[in-house]
Amino acid sequence: MKNYIKILLLGILSVTLLTTGCKEDNEFATINISGLSVDAAYPLDEVSISGSNLETVQSAFVGTEEAMFTFDGGAINLTVPEDAKIGNSFITLVVAPEYRVVTAFEVLLRPTPVVQSISSSAVAVGSELTIRGLSFNSEYNPTVKIGGVDATITSNTETEIKVTIPALEPYEQTNVEVTTMHGTSKSKFSFYAGENLIVNGNLEAGAGNDFANWEKLNGGDGMTEVSGEDAYYGRAVRVVGAASDAWRTQFASDPIQLIPNTEYTILLLAKAEQDGAKMRVSVSQWPDDYFYGADVEITTDWAQYAWTFTGQELENGSRIVLDMGYTDVPFVVDNVTLIQGASAPVGPGSPELLPNGNFEDDLTGWEVLNGPDNAEVTAAESYCGSKSLKVVGKGGNPWDVQIAADAVVLDVGTNYEVSFWAKAAGEEGFFRISASQYDGQGSDFFYSPDFALTTDWAYYSVVFEAKNYGNGRCKGANRCRCEYTNNVY
Repeated sequence: MKNYIKILLLGILSVTLLTTGCKEDNEFATINISGLSVDAAYPLDEVSISGSNLETVQSAFVGTEEAMFTFDGGAINLTVPEDAKIGNSFITLVVAPEYRVVTAFEVLLRPTPVVQSISSSAVAVGSELTIRGLSFNSEYNPTVKIGGVDATITSNTETEIKVTIPALEPYEQTNVEVTTMHGTSKSKFSFYAGENLIVNGNLEAGAGNDFANWEKLNGGDGMTEVSGEDAYYGRAVRVVGAASDAWRTQFASDPIQLIPNTEYTILLLAKAEQDGAKMRVSVSQWPDDYFYGADVEITTDWAQYAWTFTGQELENGSRIVLDMGYTDVPFVVDNVTLIQGASAPVGPGSPELLPNGNFEDDLTGWEVLNGPDNAEVTAAESYCGSKSLKVVGKGGNPWDVQIAADAVVLDVGTNYEVSFWAKAAGEEGFFRISASQYDGQGSDFFYSPDFALTTDWAYYSVVFEAKNYGNGRCKGANRCRCEYTNNVY
């Protein structure tokens, strides 16, 4: 039960205020408020006011915010304004500037649910997921949807809900949504209805500074346990790198048998204590690595980062290795996840360097170098947002239709990822990415392979190393028929 103290007008239903400057011919029927249906309510709730002569009321306020109301012949039905100030307040009924009636009232803070964290970024269908947050009270009738499908709640407290993952497409990228009578809240980061292929990827198992199914290969003293508010959920690893080579602080999973020539995505949550933290992932049959992910800068807010690679058939399996020795800026890692398939995280990850990569501002920040009649921004279809870039290739050279982003300053020797969502109108759609020194000569230093586009939206990415002078320009070219490219960032 909510306890509160009224310090003004305690026990007084109404006060009639008259100014001393009234003209003698201003006569008003006396308004009396005999009661309110409730003496405290949430914004947008309705309050019924009973009394006499209420039909003469011209306007009403809750605090300083004007309120909508109706009179049904017996009572005023008033809606608490959405912007009404939370706390002890007043309802004011106005008959004329010279005549107002005031009664005490409290505006309550609506307990909208808040999803703060989830126990894992990937959980198999039929298994349990724990959601932590605020205002999950059972009397608020909470429901949970994952990928738009109802999930069965197995336990429920004010701050925690446990659910069983419903039947969804394997590794479908989605989020977790909690709804109560007071509103809806979604998880900030990607969730996947599928098994996390890393054992103890959420780092919950273990004791002290040891994490079950993980090995500290190098710089072990710089990796320690944190929990509670310092972790995203439950238990996490805090890293202070060697401030040297990336591999000098390494945290490696147990070996995992992967399907050869199959794409996998590594995701993790991380948060730095200050600017300057950096890391990457690698994949190996120890000690030989066969994949190095792009370096990412770790932000000072929790963010989800992702790297996609192709699995190899290895007798002793593959290990997921976090290479974290670049700097000694402390950061925390949690919920390390490996899923089958290529995916992009929902929510913030690596900083986006290309402005207007979703084309919501039309071609601002882009230039059509070749084929100006073959590229246009359209609202007819998009992967997300309201717009996308529609391109029709000329069937000749890939550079016959070419759109280029404005110059972006890159660090020579640093890896960068360019990723995008795309679909084709037919089976012959191709797309490629190139990068060049922005010197007016088109000095290209990178060409991606041709991406064969499908007729359904799909996610594509490529990693390249910045070369030449650090002042780079990204260029996209299309061959055959390429339609509705979107979210290049």
